Amino acid sequence: MTHQFVDNYQIEKIIKSLTDFALRDLKFIRDQDVLLVTFLAASCFIDVLGGIMAGKRATGKTYRRFIKKYLTQYDTHNLYEDLRCALAHNYSVGRNYSLIRQNSAVHLKTTTESKIVINVEDFVNEVEAGFHQFVSDLRSDRETGENATAWSRKYRIIELMQVDIPH
Repeated sequence: MTHQFVDNYQIEKIIKSLTDFALRDLKFIRDQDVLLVTFLAASCFIDVLGGIMAGKRATGKTYRRFIKKYLTQYDTHNLYEDLRCALAHNYSVGRNYSLIRQNSAVHLKTTTESKIVINVEDFVNEVEAGFHQFVSDLRSDRETGENATAWSRKYRIIELMQVDIPH
């Protein structure tokens, strides 16, 4: 269901941009051997989705709101502080998580050191599933759609453009 007060064209541009750039790049990076960069890119993606969801600049609060609504298997505070902030500001991981790749069998299990294991492939799949749920809300929930269009008036959507440069 769409709503008459929501700019559906702008919402579809946002969805296309996020799908064609952020999500595509995240999935490409996941398939390379760059574990921390993949988690960092996923955190950036969550940041922007939280900002769009709130209709404003991404913050810790918008990040945690997105996690609470779309990635409910994670603790909002720990994911923000120990993964997102630790990676973005210190290129490290906090005390609550152990990051791995190619081992779905232990994803979200607790180690003997009381750390939660996050398998990168599973995490990216969960972020993608959360994104698709968010897209559904963008198209059906008036407030989410209005917030997204408000966000797009403040922040430029990444899209491919024809650029002519004079000689």
